[in-house]
Amino acid sequence: MSDKKSQKEEGKTTADKIWSEIQELSLDLFALPNQKVSMHAKRVPIHDEMVHLKLSSQAVLAALEAALGAKYLIEPGEQYVAVKYSSPKV
Repeated sequence: MSDKKSQKEEGKTTADKIWSEIQELSLDLFALPNQKVSMHAKRVPIHDEMVHLKLSSQAVLAALEAALGAKYLIEPGEQYVAVKYSSPKV
């Protein structure tokens, strides 16, 4: 069984791994309880090394930055927000 899981993990792109890590993170947004990243951001498959998200509102950006912390780098664009792993400190 673990072989199937490891094979499944091997086929994942970096973008897949990031999305699986962040989609269920809680957002402190609009004073509403139980808000998740996946409720306010839709993944757009553009690049394999980073996740591109279409946000439901620009107000989500600040909450997303707070939820993701220092582990991820967020690059806002005109239509999408790119999320990737932040580079390790040297």
